Parts: sequence; structure tokens; C-alpha cells
Amino acid sequence: MELSKIALGCDSKPFKKGKDVTEILDACRQIGINVFDTARGYGKSEKVLGEYIRTHGNREDYYVISKGCLPYPFSRVNEKCLIKDLEKSLTTLNIGYIDLYLLHRDDSGCNLRLLIQVLNEYIKKGKIKAYGFSNFTAKRVSQAERIAKLYDLVGPIAVSDNLTLLPWVQDPWGGSDGCVSLTGKPEELKFFEERGYPIYSYSPLARGYLTGRVNSSDNFDTKNVDKAAIRAYQSEENIERLKALEGISKELNISIPSLTIAYLCNKKLKIVPVIGSTSPIRLKENMEATKIVLPEETMAALDELSLNK
Repeated sequence: MELSKIALGCDSKPFKKGKDVTEILDACRQIGINVFDTARGYGKSEKVLGEYIRTHGNREDYYVISKGCLPYPFSRVNEKCLIKDLEKSLTTLNIGYIDLYLLHRDDSGCNLRLLIQVLNEYIKKGKIKAYGFSNFTAKRVSQAERIAKLYDLVGPIAVSDNLTLLPWVQDPWGGSDGCVSLTGKPEELKFFEERGYPIYSYSPLARGYLTGRVNSSDNFDTKNVDKAAIRAYQSEENIERLKALEGISKELNISIPSLTIAYLCNKKLKIVPVIGSTSPIRLKENMEATKIVLPEETMAALDELSLNK
């Protein structure tokens, strides 16, 4: 099936707390969003998403991404935890199979060969259709490719890293072996472009800083963002970047979030913004933004703006 240009991120409170998400998912169906990003670590998200899919339409109408091996509070990127998390996700979703399964974080000490072998076994069983990596660098993905080729195994097909217009000051969770932002890293992006990997960009709106709730004149008012956002983006340089983005959005007569999404969707490589909004109106605006064609000079200016200087 043709996949939507944005994905719904199911890490929001209604999903995590197991609330009724019918209105949100009905809105997604109406506006054409058919890609859903969940994870074993997202509370009751898999449960409510699976319940909705089982009672609304055909399973084939939904492209479901899930993730496992989140290393908290200790490293869990190993064969045993992968099998445990995958089986739990399959049971909780209860929709037959997972379209794309991702390792949620990297761990430089993990045995990638064993993990890839397990993922291949699940592909053979039809329990997952494909696999990839979340929070993996280009170097680590390249290593996984070599391992898959060496052992005649199916390789990864996608990644899910952060990519937006504001570079991280530090990762949002305070330091980890496996937290990766591609913002301001053209060589990393070139690798994924050459390989043809789709990038499912989490936090494309910078955890709230690029949603319109924050502006440069209020010195990054922290009332509208969480502590993770503050850790990741609070800097004088990013205030100046936001100020520049406000000028560009005014000139083009589009909102900051629409400008950000349009920028990602105008890139040469395939980027799928993972949007966590629970507002049907905002989701529709986000979908409309994927159709905006930005001038080449605007794209060049935004590329320059996002560089980590």
C-alpha cells in the first residue's frame, strides 16, 4: 500500500495511559494517515492501537511500527530481551504481524549478529515484515549491513532518528549510548540517502519548540515544553535559529510547524515526520504541510540554519 507522508507517534498520553483513542485514529483514517509508530516502552500504547485496528477496517490498511530493547534502567539490547519484547508486542497488539520492527536504542556493546539473526527468524515466521533501527548512527547501520551480507541474512530497511531544524544541545534523556539526532549532520544524511533508507524522524517539531507554542521573543518560555525538551534545545544559538525561522515563515505565510514539516518532506532522502499530536485539526494541517514545495533558496537557507555551529 502507499504509505502516508507522516506517521502518527503513539507516545502521547492518551495512548500511554490506555484511554479511548478512537477519535484520534478515526481522524487519521479520514485524512489519510496509515503509518503508526508505537513501542513496547510506550505504556499501553500497543494495547489500544491493536484494539482499534482489530475493530476498524482491514489489517492491511495499517502500517504498524513497533520497537523493543529499550535499555532502561540497564542495557537490554540483547537476544533474550529482544525475543521477550517482540513476543510481548505481538501478543499485546494482537494483529497478526508487525510491519516494521525497530531496536529502540543502540548499545555499542551488543552483539548485532545475534540480534539480526533473531529478527530474521521472525521475518521467516511472518511475525514481522521487516526490521530497522531507532537511534543508530550511519556507522552502526553500515556495520549491521555488513553483518547481514556476511551471514546471508536480510538487512535493515529503515531508521528512526531525530531530525528537525534545531540541533540538540544534548540528548533529551540526559545521556545514553543510543540517542541519535541527524540534525546538522550532512554526511550522516548522505549515507542514508545513498542507501535509500526512509528516516522516521521522531520529535520533528523539536518536542514543542517548533509547534508555535514557543517564540524567540519570550526567551524560550519553558512553561510550554517539558524537561527533556529544555535539555535538548535550550540555548542562545537555538533562540537565534527560531528567530530566523519566524522570519522565513512570515515571509512564506506559513506556520512554523508547517515550514518544518515541509522542509523535511522536501529533502532528497525520504523523511517521514512522526507527529505526536492528538488534535485532528493539527494533524490535518501537518498532512497539508507535506504538499508544500519550498523554493530552493529556502531549502538552502534552512540546511545552513540547522548546521551545528
